[in-house]
Amino acid sequence: MVALIVVIVYLISVMNVPSGGTAQQPQQGDTMAKANSYVVYQEGGHTLSKNFTSDAIEFQSENTSAVIQATVDALNNSGGSIYIISGTYKITNEIVIYCKGINIFGDGPSTVLNSTTKTTVFMIKYPGKDPNMKPNHIHHLRIHGNSKSGAIVQEAFCWSYIYNLDIRYCRVAISVVNSPYGGVTTAMNLNDVKLTESFDRAITGAFVDCTWSNVLINGVTGGAGIYMHDSGRVLINQMQINTVHQQCIYLYYSCNVLFDNLYVVQDSQQTAYDCILISTGCKNISITGGYICGGGSSSRSIIHDEGENTIVTSVHLDNAQRGKYAITTGINGQYYHNTITGSNYELPIHDRANGARYGTLLTLSYVGIIGEGKENIHKLVEGTGYEQVITDGIVQPNYPRAIWINGQMTKSITIKLTGIDIIGNLVDEFIVVEPGTNGSISDTVFVKLNSFTIPAEVGRGEFISLGNSRVLGINDMLTIDSQVRWVMVNGIYITATILNNPGRIILPQINEGDNIIICYMSMDNIVDVT
Repeated sequence: MVALIVVIVYLISVMNVPSGGTAQQPQQGDTMAKANSYVVYQEGGHTLSKNFTSDAIEFQSENTSAVIQATVDALNNSGGSIYIISGTYKITNEIVIYCKGINIFGDGPSTVLNSTTKTTVFMIKYPGKDPNMKPNHIHHLRIHGNSKSGAIVQEAFCWSYIYNLDIRYCRVAISVVNSPYGGVTTAMNLNDVKLTESFDRAITGAFVDCTWSNVLINGVTGGAGIYMHDSGRVLINQMQINTVHQQCIYLYYSCNVLFDNLYVVQDSQQTAYDCILISTGCKNISITGGYICGGGSSSRSIIHDEGENTIVTSVHLDNAQRGKYAITTGINGQYYHNTITGSNYELPIHDRANGARYGTLLTLSYVGIIGEGKENIHKLVEGTGYEQVITDGIVQPNYPRAIWINGQMTKSITIKLTGIDIIGNLVDEFIVVEPGTNGSISDTVFVKLNSFTIPAEVGRGEFISLGNSRVLGINDMLTIDSQVRWVMVNGIYITATILNNPGRIILPQINEGDNIIICYMSMDNIVDVT
C-alpha cells in the first residue's frame, strides 16, 4: 500500500498537500500527525475519519455527511483541521460549522463534494457571543451542487476564508443569511474561487470588511451574477464575470464596494437588464480599470447608477452587444478616463442625475495668475505719439489664456498682438479698444505673447494695459465632439460660459493661486490631459 504524505494545515499557515492522491487509508507512519487534526477518506463503501493524535478511526459510516459532521463537532471546542483525501463524496445533509477556527481542505479538484439533495453543503453558523470565536477556512475542494442546493451559506457575524475552490451547478453558490442573534452582514474573504453554471445567483448577501481576489463567475442562467446588499468596505480585485442572463452585478441599498480590474461580459441573448446596476442608497461605489461589455439592444445601460458619489475610471465600456447607454449617471457621480466603444448607443451617457460629473477630469492648477483687470502681462504703458513695439517685461501666463486689453484714451485705437496660439501657430491679432469701455478680449488664446504694438494715436497722458482674460485655452484638451459639463474653482462649482469657437471657456473670475477643475465628456472619452 502506497504511503500518503499528509501535511495538516493550521490557520494562516502555508498549505502543502498532495495534488492527486488516491482514496486509501493513511498509515501510522504518515508524516507530521498533529493534535486536533483528522483525515477523512473512503474505503469499502464507507467514509472514515481518523484522528491523527490517537491514530484511531473515530467515525465511519456509509453517510459521508454524518462522518464529516461528527468530525467537525469533535473540533468545535478546540478548532483544528480536516483533510479530505482525493475522491468523490456524496453529500446528503447540510454540514454545520460554527466559527471555531476549523480548517477544511482537500486535494484540490480531485476532492469532490457532490450534493445529491436540496441541502447546502456547508452551513457556517454564528456561535453567539463566544470569546473563542475564530475564522474558519474552507479551501482546495471542488463542490458540485444542483438546481436546488448551494455550496456555502454563512450566517451574519461570521468570519471565514474561502479560497482555491471550484464550485459548480449550484442554485446559489455562496450566500449570506441573517443570524438568529440579529444582524445581516458577514465577513467572507474569497481568493481564487471559480463559480460555474449557477442557476439563480452566484453570490448573494450582505458582506462587510472583506477582500475578494481572483474570483471567476462563469454562466448564471436565472439571476444576477452578484447580488449584494447592505455591504460595506468590500474590496474586489481581479474579478471576471461571463455570460450572466440578468445583471452581472446588482448592488442593492447601502453598499460601499470598491472594484479594481473588473472584467464583465453580459449574456448577449438577454434584453432587459443593466450589466451593472447600482441602486438607490448605495454610496461611494468605485470601479477602477477593466472591461465591461453590455447585453442586448433593449437593456438600459452598461452601468446604471442610481447611487451617490460613484466613481468609474479607466474602464473600457463596450457596446458590442448594442446596449442603450454606456452610463446612466448617479448623484455626484464621477466618470472619467474611460473608453467608450460601439456605435449603436441611443446616447453614450444618459445624464439622469442632471449634472453628474463625467468625461475626462482635468485638473488645471493656476499659480501666480492674476484675474481680469490686473496688469500681470504688462503694467500701464504711456503713449508717446509714436508707434511702440513692446517686447520686454512681458509676463507669460502659466496656461494658455486670451488677452484682456484696456485703455485710458480719448479715441478708438487698434492694438496688435503677436504670439503663439494653442495649436502652435504664429498669430497676429488686431484688437480694437474703444474709449470709455471695460476693454476688449482677444479671440486668440495665446500660449506665449511675443509682443504687443501700441499705435502712434496713443499720445502723452494716455495709457494702455494688458492682463489675463477670463477666457481659458482648452482646445488642446478637447476633441471636436467634446462637451464641458462642469467647472470647479477652489472646490466650488461655478457657471462657466463655453464659446462656440474652439478652445475657449470663460470663467466668472480667476484669482492668483486658484485651483481650477474642468470636467468634460468626449464621445471617445479617452483624452487625458492634466
